[in-house]
Amino acid sequence: DMLVKVWGEPLFCQLRTHEGFGYEVSCSARWTYGIIGMSFKVVTASKSANEVSTRIDDFLRSFRSEIDSMDKDTYTEHLVGLAKNKLEMYDSLDEECSSHWSEIIEGRYDFDACRKEAHCLKSITKGKLISVRR
Repeated sequence: DMLVKVWGEPLFCQLRTHEGFGYEVSCSARWTYGIIGMSFKVVTASKSANEVSTRIDDFLRSFRSEIDSMDKDTYTEHLVGLAKNKLEMYDSLDEECSSHWSEIIEGRYDFDACRKEAHCLKSITKGKLISVRR
């Protein structure tokens, strides 16, 4: 989630805004049957899948130095922002129900996961973030 928080806006800005690469550009964290990963989504009518994949890889390579050089205050802002997102109340009963059903379907049954994840964010240092994204 922290990498998504750091990469989300710059990915959209670079690929969608500056390069006009697609109608929709986003990234998200995934937890599917116990496997953690990231997904990148680019909806485009003018580029091939190979071009999109290559451009995402290029972005990730170029953004490594940005994370390495990120100052402590900026890193802390991302961390606090992510914690706030995780601690937000549900907007509707439908959203809360959907979240709980996801826990059941995935077999985790951890209905307080967001609060636990927000608490764990305190232990994520910039060094740990750098080592994960390599």
